[in-house]
Amino acid sequence: MAHRLYASFASSLKSLVRFPDNKAHLTPIVYAELDDALGAARNALARGLNVHAIESDDGGTLLTADLERFIRRRGPALIGRPRVY
Repeated sequence: MAHRLYASFASSLKSLVRFPDNKAHLTPIVYAELDDALGAARNALARGLNVHAIESDDGGTLLTADLERFIRRRGPALIGRPRVY
């Protein structure tokens, strides 16, 4: 299953208020595993980027607040993620 991470630079796309309405302006980064997408989101947040969402093929979407909470909860399990193939 693919997981698409949507992120942007902090200074760009400031006018985006709602992720679903403006998704077309963002280029997703695709990961095969959710842990890789979460690890990438953790790294992006640590570098000051805007992380908008992670969408899965099954229709699930994790928005920013959900992602931050999920990353805190799964912290040690995400060490070494995203994997480099």
